[in-house]
Amino acid sequence: MAVVEIDVFSDVVCPWCYVGRQRLARAIESVADRHEVRVTWKPYQLNPWIPAEGMDRAEYRRIKFGSAERSSGMDDRLKEAGRGEGIDLAFDRIKRTPNTIDAHRLIWHAAQHDRQIEVVDALFQAYFTDGHPVRGTTQYRITHQGFEYRFASAEHLAAFRANPARYVPQYGGYCAWAVSQGYTAAGNPNNWRIVNDRLYLNYNAEIQTRWERDIPGHIRSANGNWPNVLSR
Repeated sequence: MAVVEIDVFSDVVCPWCYVGRQRLARAIESVADRHEVRVTWKPYQLNPWIPAEGMDRAEYRRIKFGSAERSSGMDDRLKEAGRGEGIDLAFDRIKRTPNTIDAHRLIWHAAQHDRQIEVVDALFQAYFTDGHPVRGTTQYRITHQGFEYRFASAEHLAAFRANPARYVPQYGGYCAWAVSQGYTAAGNPNNWRIVNDRLYLNYNAEIQTRWERDIPGHIRSANGNWPNVLSR
């Protein structure tokens, strides 16, 4: 499987970067059977001049864009672009514009543990859609392949319903290492990894370490064994 490496320079308070992230995810998914895509997120600050404590968003936009009318029109265009990518940009929930230096430090640290994309996605969603991470509730739930999934909003539920394969664990939630070896074992939600925008679970930390020694090879083997491994 060919490896494609992509460096992305973006800021977590950049709405076009969030839209671009969704488009990139779709592009990666379209070539997942032919390429392993490795994305590295690089720091870029849109507003390095903002004080460490952040500032009122309305004041920030007045300084940067000159008027509320102009910035409102920009928001409308961005919301339309976001809806096209399955995200609801909730600008009305954003009260302050932060200095993002600490966010970029967090993203860098996440990269040292192979968790960069998960942190980037969480920061985008927390800032632009939720205002903060939100636990799913029974109000927005769906059963898929025998498992119940809960979401924080109707929009999140709709996104899952439109493309469950993008969100559910591969191999029915069974341990990815086990499936690659030709048998099944329970997957542990605490031992997960996202590769090419697909979620993989493993039995425990030791097994996950073993699986991560050759992720492309183990995925290739598991894909060849699935779903016939269920009948063994």
